[in-house]
Formats: sequence, structure tokens, C-alpha cells
Amino acid sequence: CSHPTPGDGLNQAEASHPLPLSPEALLPPPFLPKDHPQTSPPPPPHPPPLTAFTNGGGEGGRYRGREEEKEEEKKEEEEKEEEEEEEEKEEEEEEKEEEMEEEEKEEEKEKEEEEKEEEEMEEEEKEEGGRDTP
Repeated sequence: CSHPTPGDGLNQAEASHPLPLSPEALLPPPFLPKDHPQTSPPPPPHPPPLTAFTNGGGEGGRYRGREEEKEEEKKEEEEKEEEEEEEEKEEEEEEKEEEMEEEEKEEEKEKEEEEKEEEEMEEEEKEEGGRDTP
């Protein structure tokens, strides 16, 4: 690793260098120029069994995989939406039930009040009737 990289020792020169630097000198140290001996080794001539295109799925596996992923994502989104809709329906039903219960309670109260008023009226009539009779 004694080969000088483009970043080595050039940083001080870059600050005082009046001329524009070559694109190779502007590259940060991890990205070495193509003609530099320390570049990454060339890719193997024969690709590995799982290539970018098959991805283990046969013809067009990579793209089919992407489509399947999209379909799965759509399904998951639809399932989430369905669950949310079901939850909303359940909440609405619960609210309706609560409203119905409240209405029933109010109706019962009104009935009780009416019954009390009727009883009071009857009692008053009885009292008045009792007074009227000698």
C-alpha cells in the first residue's frame, strides 16, 4: 500500500494551487481513478448462479420479484385499509349503540316523569274529589 492515492499530500497543495485541479485530484480518496493500480478487481467473467436478472426466480426473476413486492405492498396496504375501515365501522356501531342507549334512557326518564305527573294528577283529582264530596 505504498502507492500514493490522489488524496495523499494533495490537500495542502489544493488550497494554494492557482490552476484548476484535474477531476482525478478532486475525487475523494475512496474513489480512485480508473488507471490507478489500487482500483477494485475486475468483476469475475462468469456471473454467480444468482444473477441480477434471475434472482433465483427463473426468467425475469428480478423484475418479477419487484412486481411481486409491489403486489405484496398493495395487498398489505389494502389489508391495512380494510382493517382501518372495519375499526371505523366498529367505532361507528359502538357510537350508534351508545346513542341508542342514551336515547332509551332519556325515553325511560320521560316516561317515568310522565307517569309521575299522571300519578300526581290522579292524586290531586282524588284530593279534590274528596274535598268536593261532603
